[in-house]
Amino acid sequence: MEEENTNMEKFDIMEPDKPINDDGPKNTELKEEKEEPKKKGCYFPSAYTILIILQFIIFILTYIIPKGKFDTIEYDSNSGTFIVKKYNKTSIPTSFEYNGTQETLEELGIKISLEKFQLGYALFLSLKSLSKFLNFIGFLIFNI
Repeated sequence: MEEENTNMEKFDIMEPDKPINDDGPKNTELKEEKEEPKKKGCYFPSAYTILIILQFIIFILTYIIPKGKFDTIEYDSNSGTFIVKKYNKTSIPTSFEYNGTQETLEELGIKISLEKFQLGYALFLSLKSLSKFLNFIGFLIFNI
């Protein structure tokens, strides 16, 4: 009998409350290897955080950097002329009229054909009027 008791002591008797785990100590060893202490301190922010920070910086820069006036060129389809507005340091534009030809575009340093310039300017004017129309529709919808 004594031999049987000694053999029984070698084996753990499973308690009924504990769940059966076939892997036994293998899982605990793997978990211990995978767990690393969490680093405290700085971490790289998410993409949304970076975008919000950049948006805020650009918002602040709009108050720091002065707005500029740029030279503009318009095409008058009725008279077939280019109207060039140049701005000086006092922000007062001076206007010049040129013939609406391909040579004039080349003299002004614009590397585009006259037909494409006319088409682009017409498209710009139509989008500008469409924008005004849509603003008016939006005003009607949200204020009624």
